[in-house]
Amino acid sequence: MNSFKFKLICLLIMCIFSFVSGSDKNVKNIKKVTIHDQAQIDVNQLLGWFTNEGSFFRNPFTSNSGLEYPKDSNKYLVYASGLWIGGLVANDQGVDEVRVAIAEYSYEYNPGTMNADGSWNDPEDPRFRLYKITREDYIAATDEDDRTTPGDDWLNWPLADGAPAREWLDSEGNMYTIPLLLGDQTLWTVYNDADPTVHVNMGSKPLGVEVQQLAWGFDRAGALGSTVFTKFTVINKSGHDITDCYFSIWSDPDLGDSGDDFVGCDSVLSMGFCYNASNYDGEYGEAPPAVGYDFLQGPIVLSPGDTANYNFEKRTGYKNLPLTSFVYYVGSNTNNGNVYTPQDVYNYMRALWRDGAPMT
Repeated sequence: MNSFKFKLICLLIMCIFSFVSGSDKNVKNIKKVTIHDQAQIDVNQLLGWFTNEGSFFRNPFTSNSGLEYPKDSNKYLVYASGLWIGGLVANDQGVDEVRVAIAEYSYEYNPGTMNADGSWNDPEDPRFRLYKITREDYIAATDEDDRTTPGDDWLNWPLADGAPAREWLDSEGNMYTIPLLLGDQTLWTVYNDADPTVHVNMGSKPLGVEVQQLAWGFDRAGALGSTVFTKFTVINKSGHDITDCYFSIWSDPDLGDSGDDFVGCDSVLSMGFCYNASNYDGEYGEAPPAVGYDFLQGPIVLSPGDTANYNFEKRTGYKNLPLTSFVYYVGSNTNNGNVYTPQDVYNYMRALWRDGAPMT
C-alpha cells in the first residue's frame, strides 16, 4: 500500500480565509450534516468548540460562532474553521483527477478509523467520540497519595486507535502506559473521508485519508493563556498514491462585528490573521483583539544539513515546510468567490484564482 503520514502542528501548509454574509451562511447551513460528538477546550481565556468531523471553532448546537474570547464574555472571534486536504489521484484510465476533503459549513469527514484495505469503521461506534483529559486526571492517575479516580476519557483512552500515550514509572518501579497530556487540557479524536456519501459539499471521490486530531491548551497568564494548539496526523490508507497534496486550514472569522474585518498574513511568522478595520468594534468596543493561525510545524521534506521537528522529536536531513500561501475569498460567485467544485478548492489551495489564473 502506498501511504504517506504527516504530522502537522498548529496549522498546516496554507491558510484560507472566507468572508460570507449572514444570508449566504444560512444557505450554506442547509447542507450541514449532523455532528456526532463535540467538546470545548476551555482551560484558558479562549473557549472553542471542537468536533470529531474536521470542524472546529463553530458552535455545533447553534451553528453560530464558536471561538469565544475572553471566555464567558459572549464575544466571539471566529464563526467556523476546518481542515481542507486536496490532491491528485489517478483514475481507472491512469489520468490524474482532483480529490478533496473539506470542513467548511458542511463536513466531508466521518468519525472513526480506517482499515488497511481502505474501508472505514462504523462512525456511530461510541469509541470514536471526542476525548478530553485534564491536569486533574493526570494527578489522580499518577499521585499515589491521591485517592480520586480519573475521568472516563482518561480511563478509556483509545490507544488502539492512535491516541498518543507516554510511559509512566510508579514508585515501585512498575511501568504503565498512560494518556499523553499536553498542557493542562488535551482533546483527541480521529476521523476519515473514506465514505463517498459524506462528500456532500464538493462532490469529489474520497481521498481515503485518516486524520488523528489533537488539541491542547495551558492554564497560564500571558500569551499562552490566549492560545490553543492543534496537531493533525494525516495517514493515507486508500491503497493509492495521492500526489501534489496540499493541506489547509479554512476559516470564516467573525471578529466581534463581522462587517469590518480585514485579513492578512505574515510570511516570516507563517501566520494568517484577522483584525478590525478600526480601533473600534461594534461588539468589542475600543481596542478590539485580533486572531491568528500560526503554522508552527508543517510537513517535513528532505533538506540535507537541516533539522526538522516531527512528532515531538528531531529529524536530521529534513526541514518543516512553512506557510506557503495565503488566500481569502468572499461570499459570491466571482473569480475570488465561494468554492463549488473540487477544482475550485484545489486552485485556492495552490494560490490560484477559481479559474486557475495566478494571483498577482
